[in-house]
This record gives sequence, structure tokens and C-alpha cells, in this order.
Amino acid sequence: MDHVLTADGQSTGAVRKESNGSVTVTDEVVASIAGRAAAGVEGVEGLSKTLADGVAGLLGKNEMAKGVHISITDKDVTIDINVIVAYSKPLIEIAHNVQSAVKSAVESMTGMNVLSVNVDIQSMRLPETA
Repeated sequence: MDHVLTADGQSTGAVRKESNGSVTVTDEVVASIAGRAAAGVEGVEGLSKTLADGVAGLLGKNEMAKGVHISITDKDVTIDINVIVAYSKPLIEIAHNVQSAVKSAVESMTGMNVLSVNVDIQSMRLPETA
């Protein structure tokens, strides 16, 4: 795969050359796939951009790609994802399930090889009290 580059040399996606043309998959598309896969994991309350002022902000459905950072080299991709999890769920289990779901979704939908999925648990949502 080749890369689509911005004027400053930053990758904006990957290009797969086929016999009848090429297919471009942008970083934002990969991030969206990863975000939706992570959001579907039990125990994940949502995605977060980053910790700002000590508070992780929950992103809406249309903003999930903002909680994901993608790095593409050749046909390999590394994914960093920021999640907010439910309180009282096993954190390591949730993180492993996120890694598995994201890797599977990105590889099956893009044909890219996922080298790693780095999960950053930004916050926990506490249960509502009566």
C-alpha cells in the first residue's frame, strides 16, 4: 500500500493498487471503524478525545473517530484508542475485548494488518445512585 500525504508529509490514508485501479482508505475511515468496534464492546461507555482539565468528555456517535489515533506504515496500522468504561467491570478484560474487536473489524473491512491496538482507559462512569 502507498500513502496519501498532506503538504507537510503527514499520512492521511493508505492506497491499495488493484489491477483495475486503486482504493484509498483514509485515516478517518479507519478511525471510524475502530471507534464503532470499540463502542460495541460490553463495558465500554464511549470514547473520549483526551483528558482535558482532568475530565474525559464522552464523544457522540458521529465523533467517535476523534477518540482514535491512527498510524499507517505500508499496509500496517497501529491504533491508539481512548475509552470510557463502566464502573465495576474488569478493566483488563474490557481492554482485551476492545483490542480484539478493533483488530478484527479493521482487518476485515480494510485488508490492513493491525500491528497493535493501544487502549487508554480515560475514565470510568459510576452507576447512578438513587
